[in-house]
Amino acid sequence: MAESSAGGDDGRVVSGRAHVQLACRAKGLRNLGNTCFMNSGLQCLANIPPLRDSLLRSSSSTESGEGGSLEANLARLIRSLWDSAEVSVPSTESLKEALSRVSPTFAGDEQQDAMEFLEVLLNDLAFDDADDPPKRILQSMRAHATDACGLWGGFLQTQLRCPNAHATRNSGSPAQARSWSRADPFLSIKLPSPRDDLAVRDRGAVHAVIVTPQPSGQRASREYQIRLPFHSARVEMLLDVVAGEAEVERELCVCAVLEDGRLKPVLEEDELHPSEVPFLVYELEDASSASSFRQAFHHARRPNMHGDDPRDAPERRVCPDDGKSYTFSELLAAYASTYSPEDLQDYWRDAMAPSRVEEGAQSAVLVHVRVRWIFGRKLVGVPLLFCMDTKTELERLIDAIQVQLVLRYNLDATDWTLLQTSAGWDANHAETVLWEPKQAQMQSMTLRGCEHLVVHWDFPPATLLGSSIQFVDAQAETTLRSSFESLTKTEQLDEDNALWCDGCQTKVRAFSTISLAVTPSVLMLQLKRFDFKYGQRHRLDDAMSFPLEDLNLSSFLSSPEGLAEVMQSIDQKSPVEAHQRHVVYDLLGTIVHSGTASFGHYQAFVRSCEDGRWYLYNDDLVREVSAEEVRRQKESTYVLFYLCRSLRPASWGPVPSLPT
Repeated sequence: MAESSAGGDDGRVVSGRAHVQLACRAKGLRNLGNTCFMNSGLQCLANIPPLRDSLLRSSSSTESGEGGSLEANLARLIRSLWDSAEVSVPSTESLKEALSRVSPTFAGDEQQDAMEFLEVLLNDLAFDDADDPPKRILQSMRAHATDACGLWGGFLQTQLRCPNAHATRNSGSPAQARSWSRADPFLSIKLPSPRDDLAVRDRGAVHAVIVTPQPSGQRASREYQIRLPFHSARVEMLLDVVAGEAEVERELCVCAVLEDGRLKPVLEEDELHPSEVPFLVYELEDASSASSFRQAFHHARRPNMHGDDPRDAPERRVCPDDGKSYTFSELLAAYASTYSPEDLQDYWRDAMAPSRVEEGAQSAVLVHVRVRWIFGRKLVGVPLLFCMDTKTELERLIDAIQVQLVLRYNLDATDWTLLQTSAGWDANHAETVLWEPKQAQMQSMTLRGCEHLVVHWDFPPATLLGSSIQFVDAQAETTLRSSFESLTKTEQLDEDNALWCDGCQTKVRAFSTISLAVTPSVLMLQLKRFDFKYGQRHRLDDAMSFPLEDLNLSSFLSSPEGLAEVMQSIDQKSPVEAHQRHVVYDLLGTIVHSGTASFGHYQAFVRSCEDGRWYLYNDDLVREVSAEEVRRQKESTYVLFYLCRSLRPASWGPVPSLPT
C-alpha cells in the first residue's frame, strides 16, 4: 500500500466547542530535524480515544496563536492530526517550544529519547504543580477522569519482610515491624531485561568478557557472560572458556581491562576476581604478534621483576618533551627537582622510546579511538591492537592504523588526529600531537615497546558514535510475561540497602516483593533497549515477544489485603472498592527504535481507534501494515501502549475468546 500523510476517509464526529469530523486515522507529522522521538510518541497518544476526545472537546484545541501551556499545544496538535477538514501535515514546532520551557533538555536540535519525552509530557499533564501526586491519582480515578493522571496513573506495592520474621513467630514473642509496605505511584512501568537476571545469578562466578576477534575476519566485538563452575580461578581458565564460546584461537589471545581511560594488562597467571568493567580479550593476527603483546604486558606490569634497577642500566632513551637522549640516571639528574623518582621511572618506561633498537624488533601498538562529545571527549568502542616494526616511519604507522580502522569500523577517511599517550595516562586527556591531516608524513620514528596512541575525531563519523560491541543474549528470546515475572519476583536486599528492623534491633537484609496494586486504564511499558556501561551508552537487541490481545496481569496483582494497605497509606478515607483493578489489556501502539545508541530513528505502530487497522507512522509518511508486521518487531520495540479491555474501541471487533 502506498505511503501517504493524509488522514483517509471521514469517520465519526466529536462534539464540543466546535464539531470535529474525524478522519479514519491520524495524519503524519513533519520532522523538524531530529524530532522523530516526539512524533512517534505523539502518534500513540493521539490514538488513545478518551484522551483524544477529551482534548478535542477542550477550548484549547480551537485557540490560535503562539505560546501557551503544554496541554494547550497538545490539544491543538491533536485537532490538526484528526480533523478531516485540515489537509496539511501538522508541525510540532509550537509543542516543542512549550516542552523546552518545561524541560530545557529539549530546547536544542539534538536527538532525544522517546521515553524521556513521554515522561516529561505526561508528568506535566498529570501533576502540573500538584503537592501530592498519589492523592491526585486517586482523585482522578474516583472521578473517572480522562486526563493523563486518570488514564496512566497506577500504584506499585513493594512489600519488605524481615528474614527473621519466622523466628519471632516460633518464639512466641510479639512481632514488631517484621514487615513493611510502600506504595509507589507510576505513569509507566520500566520492565527489566533478561540479562539483568543473568548478572545477579551466581554473582562472583559470572564474568563479562568483550571478545575482539582478528580484524581480518571482519567479525564484530561481542560481549559474553562467561560462567565458571568455581569462584576461585585464574585468568588462563577464563581464556580457555572464552576461546570455545567465541570460537577464537586460544594461543593468539591476550587479555586486558579498560579503566579510567587506561588499558591495563591482565596476565594469564593472575587470580580472577569480579570486575566492575569487562575483561577485553583480543585475538591477534599471528603468534608473533601475540608473543610481542605478552612480553609488552609482562614488562608493563613487572618492569623490574628480575631485580634490575634502571639507574644501573646503560640504555639510552629519547625524551619526547625535549628530543634529547638520556640514561635513566641522567634523566633523574635533569628532572629530580620537578618530579619524584617513581614518576620518572614510570615516564622512562611508558613515554620514552629506546635510542637503539635491534634489527627486526617489534612493538605492540595500542590505539584508543576518541571523539569530541557534548561534554568534552569520550572514548568509543574498544582499543585497536596490532604489532609493527619498532623502527618505522610515520607514514607506515598512519597506514597501519588506517587498515585497522577499515577492518574494525569500515572507515577509510583520514580526517583524524593522531596523539601519543602512555600506559599511566587517561587517553581522554592526551594532548601530544604526532600527526594532523595535511601534515607531512615522511619522517622516521622509533616506537616504544608498548606504544599507546589516540586517534581523535573532532567531527566523528556516525558509525563511530554507536556502540561497536554486540551483546550475546543470555537467551534467544523472552516474553513480556517473563519480564513481569522478573519484576515481581522476591529478592533479598544486599548489605548496602539493609533496613532497620525494630523487632531485631539491627539492620537486616529484607526480602522485597513488588506487585501491581492499582492498574491504570492505559498501561505504558518501557522495555530495556539502552544500557549505560563501560562509560558508554549501548543499544540492547534482546528479542521480546508481546501479545497484541489479552495481556492478562491477574497473577501479578497485589492481594486484597495488600491493596487495602496501599490505599490506607495514601488516603485513609479511600475505600478499596472505589479503585480500578484492570486485569486484561489489548495493544494499542508501540514505539520502535532502529540504529545505535547515539544515532537512530523512532517510528510508531498504532492501531487506529476509528477503523481498527494497524498503521506505521514514519514522521510524515503513513502506511497500513499487518498485525504480523507489528508482532515481528521483537528486537526494536521500545515502548508499548496497552488499553484496558473496558476501553477497547468497537472498531477493533469482538473481544477475543479466552482459552479454556
